[in-house]
Amino acid sequence: MPGFNLRSKATFSKEDGSYNHDGLKVTDYYSDDAIVLNSQTPKNYHSEFISIDDRFKVCVEGMIYNLEVKEELPKLLEFVKSNNEREIATMIADWDGEFVLIVIDKEENRCLVINDSWGRLPVYYWSSDGQFIITRNISYITQNIELEYDSEVLGMSILLGLTLGQDTMWKKVLKLPPHSIMTYNLDENKPSGGSFFDLNTVSGDYHLDELKDEIKDVFEESLKSRLDKMENPTLSLSGGLDSRLIAAAIKDIDSKVPFITYNRTNGVDKPDYVSSKQIIDQLGTKDQHEVIQIGKTKLEDADELLAFKQGLNYLSMSYVLPYYKLHKERNISTITGDGGGKWFVDLYPLKNLSSMKSLIGYILRYNAFCSIETAAAMANINPSVLKEKLIKTLKEYPFASYNDKYTFFLIREAGINWALEGEDRNRQYTWSSTPYYNPKLIRLCLAMPQRSKEYGMLYKYLYKQFPGNLENVSNPNWNEVVEDSKSIRRIHNKQKIKGLIPAFLLEKKKGISMNDFEFSNELQSIVKGWEHNELLNLSALKDKNSTNFYWQLFTLTKLMNSNN
Repeated sequence: MPGFNLRSKATFSKEDGSYNHDGLKVTDYYSDDAIVLNSQTPKNYHSEFISIDDRFKVCVEGMIYNLEVKEELPKLLEFVKSNNEREIATMIADWDGEFVLIVIDKEENRCLVINDSWGRLPVYYWSSDGQFIITRNISYITQNIELEYDSEVLGMSILLGLTLGQDTMWKKVLKLPPHSIMTYNLDENKPSGGSFFDLNTVSGDYHLDELKDEIKDVFEESLKSRLDKMENPTLSLSGGLDSRLIAAAIKDIDSKVPFITYNRTNGVDKPDYVSSKQIIDQLGTKDQHEVIQIGKTKLEDADELLAFKQGLNYLSMSYVLPYYKLHKERNISTITGDGGGKWFVDLYPLKNLSSMKSLIGYILRYNAFCSIETAAAMANINPSVLKEKLIKTLKEYPFASYNDKYTFFLIREAGINWALEGEDRNRQYTWSSTPYYNPKLIRLCLAMPQRSKEYGMLYKYLYKQFPGNLENVSNPNWNEVVEDSKSIRRIHNKQKIKGLIPAFLLEKKKGISMNDFEFSNELQSIVKGWEHNELLNLSALKDKNSTNFYWQLFTLTKLMNSNN
């Protein structure tokens, strides 16, 4: 992955010159007797090293759209001098963008790593026996250090397809939380600091009518600032609700930004493709639209994704790599609709959750790739261990309501820990951003009750403020239009009824055999020659499993084979 690599000068335990920086260009920024700082980036990735004075050196990585960071650095460094982390956190809370700041303080012999309020650029760190690595690139750790897999995290990864909180799949390797300030004291060889990530509410008391106009204005402002600062921006347009809203706003401001839609030749994207063509027709922007055909998923793309993401973005997404490689070839960046499905929709559960038991059951029902018993058996642990780990995480959420806890789970785990890794995958090839992660926009959307956004109510209002009448274009996920609230309500009611069917019956109905998996030959070959039962016990495999389960199994087994 692109980005900075900061490490202690001490020799890596596996350093042999074989690490290729994920095939990216390496720029050496700084080195002294204690630390080394460099950056590995594609052509249009934004990273800059600034020598402020004899005391401070600053690496600015990523983009901030609503201000010029160089103008803000003097004030920020005054807070660094006074060790005022709270003021730093307050200062950057409204910085709209994807960024990490690395501050080298030579006078205090320390390094500070500061990320944005939503942790849009994942950062990982490892420390042991006076050595440390803090990096944007998980492969910089896994390919240079002898590591041990964490069986509990592996079990959770098999169960939910993601890790919780700061976990990675390896012991001693953690993710930097969002809105964090990590200080590494080089004299004491230890990190300190923490996260200032704090949501006051996920379902506030304001009425939609009180906020909808401001939401529209902030959304449009967020989009314009990205169009102004990004290099050769394009819109990745699907048929979904989020990217079409961006397309309508681009039309409204009379921008000629190109729209690009990908369409897989196996027909999977046909509903999206049909809706995207109707969107273009109703906006009258055929001259701005291009359709890119994507062929069959290639094993070499899966290997490439595995190499730079190390299993943190599972390999079902490898089909999309040719699309972003095209962006790299053309030197264009992309604006996506990522995030709209977190803030503009009702995230509350379909039924009221009144206990921890009901919350756990609901999470497993609607988010799990397999049963908790299967995941535990494969990770060589007791099911109660996985259940207790999940309960401990949920108890630490800053909300008493179980409905709020579920919503926060979707935001913190399925969003930050899972979706942001997927977004970050694209930056291996091109710069990628979305207007939906503007901090002010998020606060506005969470300040109203979740239920006020159900049945597409917020989308319906916003589409009517922009050209195209896009509320009347079918949403491929629903096969209904946002304008027809009654039809969407019927879909929700069907989902509620479906929720009454025992989970084991649904699992049995949806399950496929390994022969039906896309890379069945490759996975069967891995299973047949598997030599790492102490890591993953493949004897616990069932005859039929979900497609997501097979993709996660394919990802983890290939990862373990490559790292052992």
